[in-house]
Amino acid sequence: QPTIGPTLPTPRPGDGNSDQMVDTKDISACIQEIFDNDGHFWQDAPGGSYPGATGCDANTDTQIDAGDVSCAVMMVFAGVEQCSGGNPQGAVPPTASLTIASDRVAVAGSTVQIPITLATNGAAVAAGAFRLHVAPTRMHFDPTASNGDALPDAVAFALPPLINRPLLTGTARTDTLDLFFTELAATPVTWYDGVILTITLRGNPLDSQTPVMTTIAFDQIVIPSLGSANGVSIPVQAEDGIVQIV
Repeated sequence: QPTIGPTLPTPRPGDGNSDQMVDTKDISACIQEIFDNDGHFWQDAPGGSYPGATGCDANTDTQIDAGDVSCAVMMVFAGVEQCSGGNPQGAVPPTASLTIASDRVAVAGSTVQIPITLATNGAAVAAGAFRLHVAPTRMHFDPTASNGDALPDAVAFALPPLINRPLLTGTARTDTLDLFFTELAATPVTWYDGVILTITLRGNPLDSQTPVMTTIAFDQIVIPSLGSANGVSIPVQAEDGIVQIV
């Protein structure tokens, strides 16, 4: 006879850690869930490197991404009823774009700054999440965070100046960099078009005098995502960047 355990309550939208509450801990839980390598489908949340809850799908669109964190922030700071999930009247936000610069030249052994540009196309962007890939044989990312905020010094954000409670996270590995950014506010400031952040990389020494090209790419599993000021996920068109090392 198999042992039948107690039936656990289904996490409610926004409850990313299954404690039957929606609070700031759920915001952190859902950010971890985005980057845990189990994809974005809500029912896959318990898998991956972080055992998240299906409640991370705060806006109930079946995908867990930056829009769900925007929704969870609204629930925490403005009340659970303020983000009911889904798009108003089924409206789909305009597609925004994230573009990594492709015109940078790095001298081997020296640093180069790589800007990432946002074009909102009219979407009310208030949160973003993406993973970047760097070829470690070609470029080096310094993960040092000297000011104690756990955000690498090599990442410089250029967010709207009215943001007063930013939440910025950065996790660096040998060949990847995970970035998340939003504002902890009931009515977050929306972002304008332009450079949203700049990453500083160092070109590695070359084996010859011949210049080489290397790609700075968005991940295909942790796909780039943006969240709106009303908790809706915004479609994203992402363009990788290219750096020439000389």
